[in-house]
Amino acid sequence: MNPMIRRASERAMRECFLVIKSGPTDQGSRPMTGPFTTPDLSVGTDGRPKVTIWNMGTREVQGVQTEFASIQAGLAVTAENRRIIGYGNLANIGARSSVEVTCPTPWHKLSFADVLLVTVHHPELDPVKVAYDCLQDRRVGQMNYAWSGMYEGKWASNSEKMAIQIRPAQQGIYRLKVFQEINGRMPSNAQIDWTMAPHKAVFRWQQHYANKREDWLLSMADNNKMNVTCVVHHLDGTEKAAQSLSGSVMRL
Repeated sequence: MNPMIRRASERAMRECFLVIKSGPTDQGSRPMTGPFTTPDLSVGTDGRPKVTIWNMGTREVQGVQTEFASIQAGLAVTAENRRIIGYGNLANIGARSSVEVTCPTPWHKLSFADVLLVTVHHPELDPVKVAYDCLQDRRVGQMNYAWSGMYEGKWASNSEKMAIQIRPAQQGIYRLKVFQEINGRMPSNAQIDWTMAPHKAVFRWQQHYANKREDWLLSMADNNKMNVTCVVHHLDGTEKAAQSLSGSVMRL
């Protein structure tokens, strides 16, 4: 039998089938390839992590347990290196439904690049099989690419749309693309395409053109919102004042 069909059949027969989704279309098939960049893991403005847990099984499951833990940047993702942040309240999840569980205590990071790990399980109906490995176990979620994703928003000054796409290129390096509305339409090709590393919670770079220079700054407000600033310096000798654009984009 095809492995995908076999896994789908397994899911259809299980009363409890817990999943932390890696994306909207994730049905819980594991192993999978990384990176794990799910929007179902996030950190609120109060610093408390939260997770959306799915039960794709056939019946409601009661008493789902949730553990929130952290791995210091640079350390291997193992049980020995984890620091427990807290445990969520026991959750009851209906069949083919989801709930959001919030950690009762804030996450105090040691650095911006620390890793958030969330594990959900039912000790009897759906125990963890591969601890702290989000690519092997559907009950494990990992957030260590806080930048990665697709964001959309508008400039505050002119309400024109913009979109930003960020993907990990290699360890600590990201590929960043910026799309800006032109005559009411979003282009299919990025106007800006850079590969770079952020400094703490900030991306900063310059764009040079024949008659102007743009100073760009992207900063993370929280895991789902990014503030964007672009200061335009005109170089055509007209002594125009620098034009400053600002706005925010939200993770899709």
